[in-house]
Amino acid sequence: MIYQGKKTILSIARNISERKLIEEHLRRMQKLEGLGTLAGGVAHDFNNILGIILAYNSSIERSKGDVIKLDLATETIAKAVQRGKTIVQQILTFARRTETEFGPVNVNDVVIGNYGNSARNIS
Repeated sequence: MIYQGKKTILSIARNISERKLIEEHLRRMQKLEGLGTLAGGVAHDFNNILGIILAYNSSIERSKGDVIKLDLATETIAKAVQRGKTIVQQILTFARRTETEFGPVNVNDVVIGNYGNSARNIS
């Protein structure tokens, strides 16, 4: 463009600093909301695991003479503790404090491990 007889470049600048701050604040709020949802899910999962452990512990106390019920209860408690350990590993992986391990998984073992004996009534 020619201005007062000279070649000139016209540029328009706009300060978007406030907009960038608001966007960053929104991102932080969304992250916190996601962490709150994650924490609620983890608390729910751990509550379920602790409920299983307490129930089977009571079963052990009532079934001191029945070896089969004792074996089933201790096996179920061990599986519940293993599920708790898995949740902790997932949280640590999410927080990037541990390395993710990939490998083959037998889906049947996972399903049976999570729903097999704990679904049986031992009382």
